[in-house]
Amino acid sequence: MNKVKPISPDEVKKGDIPDFVFEAFNEMIQEKWNGASSRVYQNEIIELILKKTTIIDRRDIFENNWLDVEDYYREAGWVVAFDKPNYNEDYKAFFLFRKK
Repeated sequence: MNKVKPISPDEVKKGDIPDFVFEAFNEMIQEKWNGASSRVYQNEIIELILKKTTIIDRRDIFENNWLDVEDYYREAGWVVAFDKPNYNEDYKAFFLFRKK
């Protein structure tokens, strides 16, 4: 009989996201706010994160999944979506933050 069981969604632990990542997102959300939503482009948020610290590079952001902030912002009361182009589409990847 197996002693190890599959993990449930409630048991999954979120990784640690550094403060400078949340600072960058918060700043960009405020900057892009139009009264109803904020569209934060992935490349712009990466550039801002890199400006906030000199100890990392772009690769670190992706290897550590630091852009996976959606659940944190949902818990804070936002409706959050991330959209990126498929192989046959041509637009910039972005996060969309809206009021609940």
